[in-house]
Amino acid sequence: MAINSTTGVINWTPAAVGSFEVTVEVSNGSKSKTQSFTIIVDETLLTSIVVLPSIMILDIGESKLITSVTAHYDNGTETSIALAACTYESDKPGTATVSSSGTIKGIASCTASTAAIITVSYTEDSMTKTDTVSVEVTNSTPT
Repeated sequence: MAINSTTGVINWTPAAVGSFEVTVEVSNGSKSKTQSFTIIVDETLLTSIVVLPSIMILDIGESKLITSVTAHYDNGTETSIALAACTYESDKPGTATVSSSGTIKGIASCTASTAAIITVSYTEDSMTKTDTVSVEVTNSTPT
């Protein structure tokens, strides 16, 4: 913990959740004064994730990468999540597949459009949240 001697701003990154008793002393050389206070550090909880894009249209054999996954927390903050930190699952692997790096590929052999849902999951502190990407696989040259 550091206190800026000019502004009085306290700079500190807690290592754990809990209550921390702090006593600050100021002095002008001849007199001093102390002030005690408690800093309470609460756990921030993951509330949702948002995956972009939420809709993909692919031709057979075409691949596109999920562009972002954003985690949202109960204190109103958000952060970008690495695609490799997520898990992926296709509800129709015969229509669209998804790699562990978030690349979605249209693989259906079809004469018309076929749909699939890719579920993206992210787990933090034993809490898992999911979002989906709706995928439409088209055959631009039907047989």
